[in-house]
Formats: sequence, structure tokens, C-alpha cells
Amino acid sequence: MNPNSLPAKLAISFPIWLIYGTKGAYSPYYDIEKVIREHKERGFNCIRIDSGAGLIHDLEGNLREPFDIGDMFGQFEKLPRQQHVIGDGGKCDLLARLIETFTYCKKYGIFVILSQWYYLHTYWYHKVGDPVCDELFGLPAKDRFDAFRRFWHYILLELEKRELDSQIAFVEIFNEADDHPYLCGEYGWGFIRNVSDEETEFYRLQHEETIAWLQAAHPKALFAYDVATMGYAKKNMPANAQVYNFHSYYMWSVYEDTFAGHPEWFMGKVTGETVAESRKGRLPAGQDWYDRIARFHDLKPACLPEVERALDKTFLENRERYAARRDAMLHSAMENANGIPVVCGEGVSYICSKEILWEENSEEYWRFVKEGLAQYKKAGVWGTVIRTCCGPEDPCWYASADKLLELNNFFLDT
Repeated sequence: MNPNSLPAKLAISFPIWLIYGTKGAYSPYYDIEKVIREHKERGFNCIRIDSGAGLIHDLEGNLREPFDIGDMFGQFEKLPRQQHVIGDGGKCDLLARLIETFTYCKKYGIFVILSQWYYLHTYWYHKVGDPVCDELFGLPAKDRFDAFRRFWHYILLELEKRELDSQIAFVEIFNEADDHPYLCGEYGWGFIRNVSDEETEFYRLQHEETIAWLQAAHPKALFAYDVATMGYAKKNMPANAQVYNFHSYYMWSVYEDTFAGHPEWFMGKVTGETVAESRKGRLPAGQDWYDRIARFHDLKPACLPEVERALDKTFLENRERYAARRDAMLHSAMENANGIPVVCGEGVSYICSKEILWEENSEEYWRFVKEGLAQYKKAGVWGTVIRTCCGPEDPCWYASADKLLELNNFFLDT
């Protein structure tokens, strides 16, 4: 399972945009050593990040110019978690920051899950008219696995020649590959699930061939299948995947479950179309992200205490339903994995507001999360996040540092 003497268990954090940090008044990722040291202090031994694949090298392996980072959603990205975290933007040497990340990870004993969200989220960072964006979206979908095979190869060579590949936990060709993110722009903007059986098999085999080529070229590395669903995961699974990384957002709906029936909490001023205007001149994001970001911006600030009390009530009323969803997704993952190591790389909920602190403040919530970790331990899961919204930019990082350490120690304790 772990040819590189990897840890027996992985306690995973999710500072997704770590290597994209630039200088700025607020840039929680910019000081890489501080970020990695704080992970160690909170009991994490693994991070999962966007690797910069496609933005560091061109198709021939030549280094690109430093990536010129822009905002994602203008003024609207200040509120959602995992957004407005990269400083002031501008030129960013992604390779240098990736190497620095691995160097400090080696110093502090932290391992790295290398993934990439290019066609799902990362392209949001391109500025208007960026030719690299045009190049990567100009690739027909049928050529994108081959392109990213090369991009991954070049990144792994960079790490190997510096003897930093010892810190690789595993590599994911595409995040949430069962949702076909590489089809973004070919069939619309967002998740693409309902492709034909013929297309499904075509891309499954492409994924398999990509992994086989990379396994031969980089035999010390593990290559994972990363999935978002139960229903689509099995039929899209490459037979040669060495790790099965599933995402379990079993409490994703708690916020909308709570908002339902409370129109009085909303101003009626911010819409998905308003947020979409922030990307004028650039490729669009998925409509679901426009609507989600608008929904939380439209909340009346004076109603937030009532919202948090209502969230507690919704959670307690639906606790068993969320638990059943969690257990069903775990069962599906273990069954689909068919004996290869299983990891939960994202999960619990997505909190689309830095101002709503119900999860941080709820003892019942933390007990429930610990219950989930106990289920994962019992099932033999190799690694897991505590929750998706968990990195140095998140309110929980300092407010709940003791909880993070407690839960990581609980999961890692055999």
C-alpha cells in the first residue's frame, strides 16, 4: 500500500490554494513554512492541494511564465470560505511555491496529496484574455487526459530530481473524475454526469491508460481515483487505481434545509446574475456557484444569530438522516474500492460564509464529526479530512485549533 513508507493513517487538511498565495494585506497562504508548521501543531500529517498542473509547464515540458492570478468573483469572493485567500494576486511562481511546500513538508513530516481542479475551479483565477486559459480550453475533451498525463509527468520529474517525491501521499489525475470535470466547456459549465455509456467507457479507458503510463514512469508514486458520487463512481473507475478517494458531503444540505421557509432572512437584492457579472469577459463558472454565493450574500446581517440557532435545530432534527447518508457513502466507497486503500478527501459540509460560525460553536456538531471519524476508523479508512473547510484561511483554524488536534489524534490513534 505504501511503497514510500507512507504513514499508517493520513490526517488530511485541505488548504487547496496553498501554492497560489501572493503578497497582500490578507494572504494566509503566503508564508508557507507558517502554514505547514501550524498543520503539524494541529495534528495533521497530510495536506491536499491544487498542484498547478497545466499552469507550470506547457505541453512540451517547457516552463511557463509565472501565473498571473486574478480574483474569482470580485467583491463577491470575500464572504465564501476557501475564497479571497491568495493575497493581492499578480505574478506567482507556482513551481517555486510547490517546491517550497514540499521542502517544508519534508522538514515537518507532512505528506501531500497532489490534485488539480483546473476545469472545475482553478480556471476561475485567469484574468481576462489569458492565452493559457484559451490554450487549455482549446483542447478537445478527448485530448485532455493525455495533456494532463504530460503535465503530471513534468511536475513529478521536478519533485523527483530534488528528492522531494518522498512526501507524495498520492496523485489524482483529476479531482472528482467520476463527474467528468474535463468536459467543462464542452457540454456546459459545471458537473457533467449524464454522458452516454459510450463516452463513459471512452473516458474511463483514457483515465486507465493515463494512470498506467504514469505508474510506469513514476513507480514510487501512488495514483488515485477521486470521486464525488456513489451512483457514477463505480462505472467510471479505472481498474488500475491504487487509492480510492471519495468525497462525503453528508451534511451539505443543512444550510438549505435551514433556509427553507425563511424568506424573511433575505434582502432580495443579490442574485446569481449579479454574481455572474463579476466574471464578465471571462469563462463562466457554474450557475450553482453563482446562486450559492448570491444566497449567502443576500442574508440580512441582523438575522445571523437567528440563522445559527435555526441551524442547530435543523441539525438535531436531521441528525440521523445525515448519519445514514454518511454511512451509506462509506459503505459504497469500501465496496467500490474492492480492497485498495480508501481515503475521504473532502466531506461533511461546505460553509459558504465566513460569518456563520454555527459549526465552530456547536459541541453537538463536533461530537457528530467525531462519530463519523469513529466509523471511518472501524471500516479501515486509510485517511480522512475532519471536514472540507479546514485550513489556515478558515475561521476554525484558530477558533477550534484544540478540536482539530483532538480529532486528528483520535483518528490517528490505533
